[in-house]
Amino acid sequence: MSKADSHADNRAMSDILDEPHVTTTELDAHILMLAARMQGVAVVADNELVITREGVGVPILGLAPGALIGSSGLEAVHPEDRDAVLQLFETARKNPFAQSMPEVRLMHVDGHWVTTEINVLSCFDDPLVNGFVVHLHDVTQQVALRTELLATQETHRALIENLPAAVFRCQATAPYTDFQMGGAIERITGYPASDFINGNHILDSLALPEHIPRTDRELAQAIAEKRSYVIDYPLRHRDGSVRWVSEHGRIIFDELGQPEFLEGALFDMTESVNATAEMIESKAWLNALIENVPDVVFRCGPYPPYSTIFVSSSVEQLAGYTVKQLHDGGMDLFDLILPEDMPAVIESVTREIEQRKPYSIEYQILHSDGSLRWVEERGMATYKGETPDYIDGLLIDVTERKRLEQRLTHQATHDGLTGLANRSLFLDRADEAIEAAGRTSGKVSLLLIALDRFKIVNDALGRDAGDALLVVFTSRLRNLLRTKDFAARIGGEEFVVLCTHSGDPSQAEADAIGMAERLASELCKPFRIRGRDIFVMAGIGVALGGPGDSSSELLRDADTAVYRARNRGRDRVQLFDESLRHAAALALELETDLHRALAAEEIVLLFQPIVEIASEKLVGIEALVRWEHPRLGLLAPDQFLETAEATGLIVGIGHRVIDLAVAAMAEVPESVLSYVAVNLSPQELAHSAIVDWVAAALRRTGVAASRLRIEITEGAELLDSATAIGTLSRLRDLGVLVAIDDFGTGYSSLSYLLRLPVDIVKIDQSFTSNLISDPTSTTIISGIVGLAKSLGYEVIAEGIEEVAQAEKLSDLGCTLGQGYLYSKPVALSELLPN
Repeated sequence: MSKADSHADNRAMSDILDEPHVTTTELDAHILMLAARMQGVAVVADNELVITREGVGVPILGLAPGALIGSSGLEAVHPEDRDAVLQLFETARKNPFAQSMPEVRLMHVDGHWVTTEINVLSCFDDPLVNGFVVHLHDVTQQVALRTELLATQETHRALIENLPAAVFRCQATAPYTDFQMGGAIERITGYPASDFINGNHILDSLALPEHIPRTDRELAQAIAEKRSYVIDYPLRHRDGSVRWVSEHGRIIFDELGQPEFLEGALFDMTESVNATAEMIESKAWLNALIENVPDVVFRCGPYPPYSTIFVSSSVEQLAGYTVKQLHDGGMDLFDLILPEDMPAVIESVTREIEQRKPYSIEYQILHSDGSLRWVEERGMATYKGETPDYIDGLLIDVTERKRLEQRLTHQATHDGLTGLANRSLFLDRADEAIEAAGRTSGKVSLLLIALDRFKIVNDALGRDAGDALLVVFTSRLRNLLRTKDFAARIGGEEFVVLCTHSGDPSQAEADAIGMAERLASELCKPFRIRGRDIFVMAGIGVALGGPGDSSSELLRDADTAVYRARNRGRDRVQLFDESLRHAAALALELETDLHRALAAEEIVLLFQPIVEIASEKLVGIEALVRWEHPRLGLLAPDQFLETAEATGLIVGIGHRVIDLAVAAMAEVPESVLSYVAVNLSPQELAHSAIVDWVAAALRRTGVAASRLRIEITEGAELLDSATAIGTLSRLRDLGVLVAIDDFGTGYSSLSYLLRLPVDIVKIDQSFTSNLISDPTSTTIISGIVGLAKSLGYEVIAEGIEEVAQAEKLSDLGCTLGQGYLYSKPVALSELLPN
């Protein structure tokens, strides 16, 4: 209710009270009418503010009619408002017009405060009233609305002032005079909002002149199309710097449809514009960098088929396709991967993405020209929340590296001369074959091929010829292999073939032997090297295996078998069996025992006499070494000397033999026994210290050097050894005589006579044994005797077992001999006269 309405009601109340003859009932009725009209409550209070009448009761306080009569009206007033209420009644008492108080808090019956408007009219001069007429009106809702409106206005004001943008309203046409301005205008321009509202500055005047024609055109277009607009332009800040703003506005049109106002907001876009400029520059730099990187930069989807989002132009060099060809052709990088590599790529990439790790994987792609390229893909997924969004990565061409690795791997696993697999690769393949045979109940066989006397080719023709022979040998070997066979070169002159045998295991042995014999038959044919035919003999050892065996064990068994094949003769095939294993174990045991034998003085001598054939007179003896093994008994030289040579113990044995032989001579007068002959191997002669050892033994026993003879056996290693020849010369200088043993069996017997310091020739027993039955042997012995005597050499025939042989030798001019006809090797005491 307005104040004018309140005054009118007060006047109406006064007029009623001034009328004569107004009864109490009429007054109550009038109060009721007035209260209804005023939509509130009218009460009468006396001078002490005690309620004397209620026109309609006080429903705004939740009380029943008459509930307030007799009570003080101040009791319902909020304590903080009571003084003001008292002052209101005091003012009303003194004034003829009604007095009002817009907001007074009264206690509701349920305990909450009701905001009311109080109008008070003093009627003490009216005997019918004799008090204050009080009108109460509930204004709680109006107060709440006003409070909310004020709060909203304050919020809007604060919001505008704190906006990052400047809010404006200006004239819609030039010069765009500003009517309202607020918000961040001072931060954007450096000038306060009042400068624009007062007309000290116009926003349009701050815009850089070169941009005004463009902004005017964009605004005119928005006006013509009657739409909102967004215009970006630079303006000059108060400090002289340039700021970029984005003006977002709308046009207000008047009743005639003419533009009247522009209103909107200005946003400072300087940092964004600068960042965009930097981003553009950075993007240009990044694009240049990506395009100049030789590797392919890509972005693709995180799941198969990894749809390509971006790929750099380097893809053309890698795969032969341009970026446009890939896009226009609907191809993805994934489509270039070799089909057999795809499962591994998917598995690896998926696994690493799930673990949120960078990944690296190598695979092959198909180039547009049909060739294959190796690539290394390095990538990492970018995530949006818990799921991968895309993959960024590089494709690196590693084709050359892979080729180099393959070459290095091939070199590491293959023989450089022949191209065959080496020992390491062969053993791996053999283990794989054994494992596969176990799954099929099959067998595998190893054929170890050992070339004999290959060193002769190297020595005679040079290593280049030897290498050429190995290459031709390998070519022939390859031609003999079946598809399922696998060959390797595992040593200088050793080759091995791996064969697999399916079906009946009992047939595997026959198949392996048959294969070995075919190889032996073909490989023994002559090889044409440098215009000449060369024959190479080969022994082949065969070992069979299956589940539970290992490649190294089979190779060991094949080596044992080929060793036996060599001992049995050339170009032999030997199948490994348990007897060979036992023999190998025995050989190892002998080797161990041989180390102990020297210290234990188990090396002893037996002697065989050398006699004048005509008279059978004893002239000398040959010392023959024996090993008096504590468990195996007396062992002949062929049972341990090869082991001694292989282990180097032959030198120690040689020293022991010399000591024993010279000591034996010291016990027998020269008149009874002229000399003792001792065999020395080429290995012993290679040690020049043997001369010092012989000299020391002679000095120690006092035996004359002429009573000691050294026997050597023909061999290329001796003939070509300057050290051996020098050792023999020094022994002769001591007075020791030198004999060639087994003369006539070597490939260069005459060379021995010409090059070695020789005094005696011993005819090999093979000629002696055939002397009666073979005329050729007679011719050879006759020639040897004649040649030796013409050169001044003494001649001794070995292996005489029959009287007829002795007589024939005597007829041919050979005066000395030895053999079982005269005595087998015995103790010296058995040869000497009593």
